[in-house]
This record gives sequence, structure tokens and C-alpha cells, in this order.
Amino acid sequence: MSDRYQVATLTEMELPPLPERPRWATVRYQLGINAFGINAWTADEAGREIIEEHDELGRRAGKHEELYLVVKGSATFTVDGRQSMRRPARSSSSATRPQGARRSPRSRRPRGW
Repeated sequence: MSDRYQVATLTEMELPPLPERPRWATVRYQLGINAFGINAWTADEAGREIIEEHDELGRRAGKHEELYLVVKGSATFTVDGRQSMRRPARSSSSATRPQGARRSPRSRRPRGW
């Protein structure tokens, strides 16, 4: 490991799992990223809610834009009531704008499938 950079897998960054919850990797903290926020969430079963439905307008909201990236498996993203299914590689990202858009990602195929 170098003082100038860090390398880690998502598995190495994951916190201990909580019952009935997707696994969370604190990518920003683990890699010392300060310019923007980044986390990784992993579901082990299809249909699992990955992040609860939310927008970025509420009192405790960060009022930021979000980017969701499917690395393995597939997920359904619901943004302002419209569903979109995403898989890794060619069609893997789903960006949400504006801040008021309600969003709710849900796993379709857990990793390893």
C-alpha cells in the first residue's frame, strides 16, 4: 500500500451485516475521499429494498444529486414513480435529478447471479 493511493475491494470495505438489511461499504471513509460522497450497498436477495425511498428536499436531506451504479446483478430504480431496470456494464447507471425527484432502488438479481 502506498501513502499516495489506496486500493480495496467492496468486500473489504463492507461493515458487518445487519439482519434483514443490505450490506453497506463506506467507500468514502475507507479510501479517504473528501471531494464527494460515495458508498456501496449490496443486496443478497432479489426484491430487497437497498435504500429507502427518499428525496433531497427534506429538513435532514443533503440537497445533493445522486448516482446509482449497478456493478453486479440487476436492480429496478423508481424515480418519480417511473421504473427503470438496470444491469451492469452498458446500461449500468441511473442518475437522479432534480433534488425533489423521489427515488427508490430495489435489487432484482443479487450479486453472484
